Order: sequence, then C-alpha cells, then structure tokens
Amino acid sequence: MRLAGKWKAASLEEHMRQYRSYILSLQLLLTLLMTGLADSVAQTFLPDTLAEKMPLKKLSQALQQRSKLDGAVLIYVQYNQADSLLRWFTDKPVQLLAHDTSWKVMTLQMPAYFLIPLSKQPSVQFIQAANRRAKPELSVPGFDPSANGIALAATRFAASNGNGIRVAIKEERFDTLDIDFSQRFFTTARTATRSTNHASIMASMLAGSGASSITGKGVAPASIITSTNFDILLPEPLDFYNTNTISVQNHSYGVGIENEYGIDAAAYDASTAALPYLLHVFSAGNAGTQSSAYGKYQGIVSWANLTGSFKMSKNSLVLAATDSFNKREIASSRGPAYDGRIKPELSAFGEDGSSGSAALASGAVAVLQQSIQQQLGSLPDAALVKAILINSSTDVGAEGPDFSEGYGQLNVYNALRIAAGKQYVTGSIRAGDTVRINIPVAANAQSLALTLCWTDPAATAGSSKALIHDLQLMLRQPDQQVVHPWILNSAAHADSLQQPAKRGMDTLNVVEHISLLQPATGEYEAMIVAPTNVSGTQTFALAWHSNSNNELVFTHPTNTYHADSRNGVSIRWEHNFPHGQTGVLSVKNLATQSTSLINNNIALDSRLFVWRPAANAVYPAQLQLQVGQQVLLSDSFWVHPGIQPRIGYVCGDTLAALLATHCTSK
Repeated sequence: MRLAGKWKAASLEEHMRQYRSYILSLQLLLTLLMTGLADSVAQTFLPDTLAEKMPLKKLSQALQQRSKLDGAVLIYVQYNQADSLLRWFTDKPVQLLAHDTSWKVMTLQMPAYFLIPLSKQPSVQFIQAANRRAKPELSVPGFDPSANGIALAATRFAASNGNGIRVAIKEERFDTLDIDFSQRFFTTARTATRSTNHASIMASMLAGSGASSITGKGVAPASIITSTNFDILLPEPLDFYNTNTISVQNHSYGVGIENEYGIDAAAYDASTAALPYLLHVFSAGNAGTQSSAYGKYQGIVSWANLTGSFKMSKNSLVLAATDSFNKREIASSRGPAYDGRIKPELSAFGEDGSSGSAALASGAVAVLQQSIQQQLGSLPDAALVKAILINSSTDVGAEGPDFSEGYGQLNVYNALRIAAGKQYVTGSIRAGDTVRINIPVAANAQSLALTLCWTDPAATAGSSKALIHDLQLMLRQPDQQVVHPWILNSAAHADSLQQPAKRGMDTLNVVEHISLLQPATGEYEAMIVAPTNVSGTQTFALAWHSNSNNELVFTHPTNTYHADSRNGVSIRWEHNFPHGQTGVLSVKNLATQSTSLINNNIALDSRLFVWRPAANAVYPAQLQLQVGQQVLLSDSFWVHPGIQPRIGYVCGDTLAALLATHCTSK
C-alpha cells in the first residue's frame, strides 16, 4: 500500500505529528496484511466513490452514497447460505446483532472497510443500511368518522366491527390504560416498552371503542390489538404472526425518501407470500414537496418521495393523506415506486399526516376480513382484501389511477357492500393459461369496475423491477371489443408523471384495474392470462361492482352518528349523477315537521357541505337533497350539543363516568 503525501515538517511539533501518523499507518498496514484485506482497504484512500469499489448489484443505493469507508456501519445482510457467512466473519471484528432466519437476514455492526470483502462473499445477496431510524408520520390531532364511508359502514354493517380480528401496530406502545382499548389488547415480547401519544391516536383511529367519545370510535372497534417495536424495520418473524394470529399490521411511520427495492421490501413481500392472509398497510409519508436523492426519479421535485424502501413492497397497501374536504394533503408523499409502479394505492383522511390514513385503512382491512371470514369460514387472502378495497374506492378527478392518490379514496361502506354481495371470485392459474369469468351488467348502469390482484413472489433485493408473475386482465364487452386496464406514464419527467391514465398492457403492477362509464347492458367476460414463468400455480382475486345512474346516498350523519350542534356538521354523500350536477339541500325537523333550507345550489361533486345548525339546538332531523325531480333522503338522526363523558375510574368490572352537556339554562 502506497502512502500519499510528502514528508514535510515546518517545525518539530509538525515533524512529530507526521511521524506518529506514519507509525499508525504502518500498524494498520500490518494488520491488513495479516487479515488478507490490504488490497481491498487500500481502495479507501483513493478519491472515488464507494459504488466504484463494490459490486453494485449487492449494494443498496443509499449505501452507495458513502464516499469513505471510515467508522463503523450498521447493516442488514441478506444471504443464501448462513453457515458459510458465519464462518467467514468468525475471526473478524464483526458483531452479529440479530439473525432472522425467516427472511435470511443478519443485522451486523462492523468497521466500514469490511463492506468490500463482505460484498465479495458468494453467500451474500444484498447489503442495506440498518441505521435508518423510523419516525411517526406526524401526529393526527383529530379524527373525522364522517370521512371515507366509515360512519355509514358502522350504521349499515354494524356487525362488521372487526370482532375476532387481531391487528399489530408497528411503532411505540399505545396507552393500554385507555378505556377505549379495555380488554382488547395483548402484549408480546416484541411490544415496545415506551408509550407515545402518536401510537395511542393510531390505535384509537383503528380500533377505539368510542367509550370516551364518538370521535374515539375507530373503524374496527371490536378488533384485538397489540404493538410491535419498530426499532427493526423488517417484518416480525413468521412464527410471531402465526402464533398470535395477526392478519393485518399497521405501519404509520417512515424514514427518509428511499427509492429502491431493499431487503425490507423483499421481506414484507415474502411474509405475505408465506402467510397469504397477512396484509401490511403503510403510510405514504409526508415528504410530498421533496425529491429523491438517487434512483430513476432523482431530483424530480414532488414526485417519487415515499419515505422508506419497505413501502416499495408490492404485496402491501400504501395510503396517501386527504383532508376533510377530500383534497390531497400537499405534504402527502407521492409515487411512483422506484420501478414505476402505482404507489400509493389508496388515499384516506389524514389531516397533517398520512399516519392516520394508514390507521383507517388497517381498520377497514380488519372489518373486511371479518365480513369475508364469516362467508368463507377462514381468513381471506390479502389479495382479495386489496382487490375489494381498491375496487370500492371513490375515484376523484380524471378517470383512472394517478401517482398522488392511487386508484381512489378509501370507502369502507362500499367495500362492505361488495363483500356482502359476494361480488368477487378467487382462483388459481397455471403458466400460459387463461381464466374466463362472466359478469352481467344490468340496464341503466352508470359504471362498471373490475380489479384484479395477486400476491406475487418476493423479488430479489436490489432488483430493477419487482414484478415476477405478470398476470394480465382484459375485459370483453358485449360487442366483442376488448378493454385493457388503466396504466400510467412512469417516465422520469414531472410532466409525464402527472399525465392522466390511459388504457394498455400493465407490466409493472400486481393490481390491474378496469373501469367503464355508461357500460352497455349485457354479458361481459373478464379474461385473466398467466405468463409462462409461473411455477405451479398463481392464486388471484377479482372484485367488481356496477352502479346505477342518478343514485345518491348520504354517508354522514347517520342514525348512529349524530350532528353535534356545537360545531359545524360534516354532511357527506356519494353520488352517480352526471358531473357538474347541483341540488337543493334542506333539513326537516321531525318533531315539528318543518323544513329549513340549507343551500339552494349545492355542487354534488363536492361530496361535502359543512352545516352549522343553531347553537344548542336539540331535535330529530332528516336531510333532503332535491336533484331535478328526485328527492333523496338521509337517515334520521339527532341534532344536539353533544355529550362529553369524562372517565372517573375503571376498576375491574366497575366504571365511573361523568357526563356533561353543553346546553345552556334559560
């Protein structure tokens, strides 16, 4: 090894400093010669990048950003043979911190200069930094149960409350003393020791019972929950999910922007491939105005900024955030995934952060799993749950998916309707085969939507493209014309990424979605075609639904979610009237039978109006929306100033609660 620089000394002190440095360099050289690493480590003194010193296919792009091999590194190493790798670093300064045999991943701490010889070991498949610290995607200050069809689902499908479904929340521990989780939580060896307010908010939005407040009632108020520490960004071992019967795991956290298919992404995909009922739900992140520092989409501001390579997993569900007015939060991270796939897949309410969006979707997964389990007698595959959630979502803006909100906004009520109507089919397909499914469409249909989803085998970490089994969905219409799925332009330019969807052959995603407006009456034929590289069979799920023209349903308030007259009341609805249609909104006092005008020119496409009833008003009411000659009615509900219980104590089977209203005496 040649030492750079000349022997110069301006003074005796400088002379001694250089002499000591020279001796230390000689000592390092002797150590390297004894361990056989001299040639490799000599490269660290050259003015090049780490990427030029190591096999790129084995090194994560984030690690490639290192320019020096100094200090220590904390890394994940994915291997194909554990024994040979363990033997290799037996006599080296490498500390094995964790070994997860489920995912064939070791967590190591070692001097950075060992990255070079480590990467050259045949048993090493991929190396990724493990010192990325997870952080919550901001705290959510409030929860609006009127959004995403949650209130209407709880009213019309009251029995679908997540009963019997076990959910893991991967982050710090939630407040287990909260009355809203009483007798519905359990702890494990993987439960975090520190509790946080953010974790408690996520647990409330997902599974709160509403005992303390109606706004504390989650989407799945009867589900059983636990927390798992997020210090390690990999999924839990398979036996953890098996032993505890966990079927959905919520991930409301992120790291920095990462654009690659890392060890963690491959592990999450492998976990669902091994346990087909297990669905991971991630928040998209809150980096929506930022850009990636590397990868295909490097430097493109406001695009491809999902916060974590684990969110690049294809068998998971990623959620963007919207505000109470159904508009995307500017800070919510956008896709595409590193290889051009559609991520996020859905959006949901999450003011000030996408954490809450993921929690609501995890709750929706739980109630949907329960509903389908009651039909099938077993937990449904994650692919079926994804297919129904995507198929039932509310498409906003231009027809088809986009990289901001995916396929649409979460709609729990619509999802449960599809499940109740058994508008889905599951099956398996062999290489090169075609499966045909007939779908009748009745007269007066306003729309038809089909969604195909499958759990794909995990790709190798570092792969340039994640998709392995490229199934194809096509729809033959009654006139024999064939319709292809929606696809997006994933070229690495901002103007390309914001182009509207068009129809074509999808070669990237494990979700394929077809929708038609004003479909002709008759028999349609869905065709699912398998590629030739399928080994054995590939399972799949197909969900569909159609809506009739000129339908409208109020989603809030309902007869179980009333109108609090202390604050503005969110009146929400879904409709299938032509775009641009307006109506007249009024409210009827059912006690006096009098009707009051709320708005005489309300835009149906807004799907929301904030009504402010008289302060402290108390009466039974019903909303009326007149569109042309049609009059559409809401559930009956109560207008009242609200009751705010305060919990005095909970001891065993005894509860003390203090109730206070905001009525003023006359």
